[in-house]
Amino acid sequence: MQALSVVFHPLLLPTIMFFVIFRYVPQAFRPLADENVPYILLALSTTTLIIPVLSLLALRLTSTIRSLQMHDKNDRLVPFVFIATFYGVTTYMFYSKLTLNPVLVLLMLTTTLLIVLLTGITFFWKISIHSAGIGGVVGFILALVHIFPGSELLIPFVAAIVVLGWVMTARLVLQAHSFSQVVAGAVLGGGFCYLMMMVFS
Repeated sequence: MQALSVVFHPLLLPTIMFFVIFRYVPQAFRPLADENVPYILLALSTTTLIIPVLSLLALRLTSTIRSLQMHDKNDRLVPFVFIATFYGVTTYMFYSKLTLNPVLVLLMLTTTLLIVLLTGITFFWKISIHSAGIGGVVGFILALVHIFPGSELLIPFVAAIVVLGWVMTARLVLQAHSFSQVVAGAVLGGGFCYLMMMVFS
């Protein structure tokens, strides 16, 4: 169960999401040339995965947080602010420095805003970030089905729902969250990401 939480860690999801889009909805990357896509994925992974992970390790080594699992909601606040900042920088870079399809920029902006929203909720309640992350992927894929009719997204959509069930179950078995925290995360992540993409794309 712990392996599921690691393999589908929220910090991995932007890279996975962009890879799924490139694989199943390549037109979403236009006008970017295909040969430039690996560089975009590398930049995305660096700013949304590698740098945040290194920052979390630094916070742990300096005892700013007591555990990388961040079981206590108070341990989450500082890391979440760091992560939201890194994601915000990535969104700005995608918008101002690169020639990307507006849908991809909106996807990153939505992800950043979701992190900010989850950070705010964390001040009062330990909502499941894992559930919100995978739920967000489900919402994104569902929105892309509408934005790009004819795209072959059935397999990724079904896979995302299955993974969401696995992750929600894992968080409950590990006693990392209550049932309401897991369900609330999934509903918030999925609903917020779907609505943002549908309203502003």
